[in-house]
Amino acid sequence: MRGSSNIKRLPALMLTMLVFCLLSACAGRNRTDGERNLNVFFEQVKQNEAMLVAFLHKMPKGADLHSHPSGAVYGEDFVDRTIEQGLYFDLRTKRFVPKPVRADPDRYYSPADLQLKFNKYGQVLDILAMRDMDKQPESGHDHFFMTWERYGKVDFPDAEQVVKVVHRARMQKIGYVELMLAPAWKDGKIDPQGSKTRFAEINGAVRRYLAARQADDIEVGYTLSLSRTATPPVTPDQRLDEAAYEAYFRPQVRGILELVRDNADLGLRGVTILAPEDAWVARVMFDTQMKIFNEEWRRLGDDPKARPRLNLHGGELTLEYSPYESMLTRISDTVRLGHASRIGHGVSIMWEDDVFGLLKSMKEQGIAVEICLTSNAGILNVVGGKRHPFRLYWEAGVPVVLCTDDEGISRSNLTMEYARAANWFNLSYADMKKLSFDSLEYSFLSGASLFAGGNYSRQRAQDDPALAGSAKARAQARLLREFEDFETTMQNTVKLFGATERNKFNMR
Repeated sequence: MRGSSNIKRLPALMLTMLVFCLLSACAGRNRTDGERNLNVFFEQVKQNEAMLVAFLHKMPKGADLHSHPSGAVYGEDFVDRTIEQGLYFDLRTKRFVPKPVRADPDRYYSPADLQLKFNKYGQVLDILAMRDMDKQPESGHDHFFMTWERYGKVDFPDAEQVVKVVHRARMQKIGYVELMLAPAWKDGKIDPQGSKTRFAEINGAVRRYLAARQADDIEVGYTLSLSRTATPPVTPDQRLDEAAYEAYFRPQVRGILELVRDNADLGLRGVTILAPEDAWVARVMFDTQMKIFNEEWRRLGDDPKARPRLNLHGGELTLEYSPYESMLTRISDTVRLGHASRIGHGVSIMWEDDVFGLLKSMKEQGIAVEICLTSNAGILNVVGGKRHPFRLYWEAGVPVVLCTDDEGISRSNLTMEYARAANWFNLSYADMKKLSFDSLEYSFLSGASLFAGGNYSRQRAQDDPALAGSAKARAQARLLREFEDFETTMQNTVKLFGATERNKFNMR
């Protein structure tokens, strides 16, 4: 009977396969020979990490939309600064400190130690990054979040950090970066004028860097960050209640929304909220945080230009670090009440009460998820394609963008995020290309999109004079040209390895 049932089902199966083949053929008509050959070549490339990285290093990669500059700068850069400043590293507190009165060599590493003794230098770098984690006493989660406290007295101006991150992005063919910056503070409150001065200094440093190199291959924008774990000063015997927290947090949200609204000329594009989501404040005060975001966002009125875009960290949780109950509506409330246009991480999506309804809503509203594979592996131990929810989003049609998070601490970069995605989820070259274009489509760059309906071919590029002033369309047009150049120049490499649709390759 089982065999008979299979025979009856055969025509339907053949029909399905026929439709799939016809659709594939139609899609193929819009592809150039270069793109078709690279689709074949990429399957060979994926079988060797060195080939894969070499290929993706040269491939245009659109945008990196989730990057913390202080975590993107490498520990080596911070150590170089400490040597210049004559700081010592205290092994007991794991912080850089001024020269101690009694420089015990078993406790303090001097600048000369870090310059001349590679084992001590390496030990400090391990403490400042996710290197050799098997040697560290903390979990990856705790080690990561404690890193920022360990820089101690290091003087490393934000503007110089941002320029380093922008320079590295350019070297990897990244056309746009959105970097998360904190506002300036004064007397426990956001300082509007101090913030403007700070952002002008950072933006000015970036513009001078690009002008000095006559570089027009990258756009830079900023989202302003609030810490979801920051609290008002309390004495050791005080308890933080909801009313006290709201009185502290509401002015922060209002101030940061107004800062972004009023300073687009300095490159400010949106607002983010961050910090460990499993911390007590983040867990207990989450509902209050979303209520305040909802009310303050609506208070700005109905004009879209007056309402900053929000890319909120949401769902950077697993059962290992969070109670089950905290994950049931974490992402859906961040969308519904937090008005997030993008979700940072979204790892706990599978535990949502209405997971499939949420996925459908994210797809229909164009709410993208910022996937940070290396970060999720190091912090949450979510390693490999079978554990990560990437495919859940991808198969549901939710926009997905690959991001670095904190590439200096994680010892990664956007090239490696693409490489991991290709291997973990068996993605094709066409998928790599879609991820690259999606990262610009769902960025907070100003202006309308160059493309209609998510089709990123030249044939679907809109010929609209109104797009002349669109920063997003300008970046997308540049990415389109870069992919055409990449596919043309890669043809000699394809021929070298003998990988074309007519001449399928064999790995030796």
